Amino acid sequence: MPVTFESDFWWDAVTQTIKFYAHYESRRIHCAVSRPALEDFAKSLGLSHLDPVRVYREHRREIELKAANKIRAGLFENEEKIFVKIADFHR
Repeated sequence: MPVTFESDFWWDAVTQTIKFYAHYESRRIHCAVSRPALEDFAKSLGLSHLDPVRVYREHRREIELKAANKIRAGLFENEEKIFVKIADFHR
C-alpha cells in the first residue's frame, strides 16, 4: 500500500520543524522534519541557502521518501508521529 502526502505543510517556529501529514492504510500520520536535518541535507547537496521552508519546498519528494520509509518500517515516535532527523539522511 502506498504512502501519500497532503499538499499542505507549515513551519512551526516553536519546535523548529516543518510539519506535514501522510496517509498510510487507513491512518493520517503527523510528520515533521527538524531544522537541523533540513540544514544538514541542504549542505550535503551543496546548497548555499539554508532556509528550512525553501529547502523543504525544493526537495519535498526526497524528504517525503524518508518519512515514507520510516512509516513503512513502523518507526513511530511518541504519539504515533514520524520525525525525520539528520541520521535519516545518512542511511
